[in-house]
Amino acid sequence: MRLLLEMRNAQKPVSLATLSGKTGIALRTVENVHSLLKLHGIAEASVGARGGGRLDHSLDEVSMGQLVEWFDEGVEISVCHGEKANECPRREHCQTRAV
Repeated sequence: MRLLLEMRNAQKPVSLATLSGKTGIALRTVENVHSLLKLHGIAEASVGARGGGRLDHSLDEVSMGQLVEWFDEGVEISVCHGEKANECPRREHCQTRAV
């Protein structure tokens, strides 16, 4: 979700290394997720100095159920809201908390 939201908020294609840095997700994982999103027609990539990954569709067209099905590795729920909030360093600015 963090990757999708970062890509949605980008005004132009963003490098996968930049996505990795902004989200704190390992570059290899970002590459794998982006490849899967491309496979399902949700994201695309461009090459060159101004290239990078970007969403090819509105997130309104993608359900959480579809994402779970595509990633097929299960869902990891983290407690980051309410009294049982974890100590995530991103909690003050994390966009996925609302989801």
